[in-house]
Amino acid sequence: MPYASTSTYFGSGNGSILGGFNEKDHGHFFEFSQNLGEDAIDQLMLGLGYPHKIWVASNPKWFEASGYRYGKVLKTVAHLVTDEADDGSPIVEKWNIKGRTDYKVYTV
Repeated sequence: MPYASTSTYFGSGNGSILGGFNEKDHGHFFEFSQNLGEDAIDQLMLGLGYPHKIWVASNPKWFEASGYRYGKVLKTVAHLVTDEADDGSPIVEKWNIKGRTDYKVYTV
């Protein structure tokens, strides 16, 4: 169960966490956050239409350096950038999802 980095959390982080969902085929839970465009790659992915970071590893050492994939999370599907083609275009994987939950900030 990959959770987003604590740097995205409300209160202790930058508040960019948006929600979570279950990948439909295997039932694995993933969280996603807003792509804030903090560096050149983030900005490039935003320009290509990938406004989210989908967190695929709670401990990035286990999977990849970043722990997330760029993507676009909709209501019933998520599009994840998984690689780069020879021409530089993104290779995208489509996941069917269920149980999307949008996180909200509650104030007291």
